[in-house]
Amino acid sequence: MIRRWVVDSSPLILLAKIGQVALLHELPDEMVIPAGVAQEIQRGAKNDVARRWLEKETLGYRRRVLLYHLYQHGC
Repeated sequence: MIRRWVVDSSPLILLAKIGQVALLHELPDEMVIPAGVAQEIQRGAKNDVARRWLEKETLGYRRRVLLYHLYQHGC
C-alpha cells in the first residue's frame, strides 16, 4: 500500500525553517502539495526557506513530489 501524504503549508514551512524538510521525503512514499498550498508558499518572501525548497523541488519534479493542478497550468 502506498503511503501518500497531502501536505499543508504549515508543516512544510515549519520543517523547512528547522532544517528538517527532508523528513517529507523519508516518511511517505508520495507527497502531494495542493496548488493552493504551493501558491501560499510562493507568496512568501523570496528568501523564505520553504519557498526556496518548493522552487527547487518543482523545478525538475524531483523524487516523489507531486503537485496537483499546478497554478502555472491555470488551475
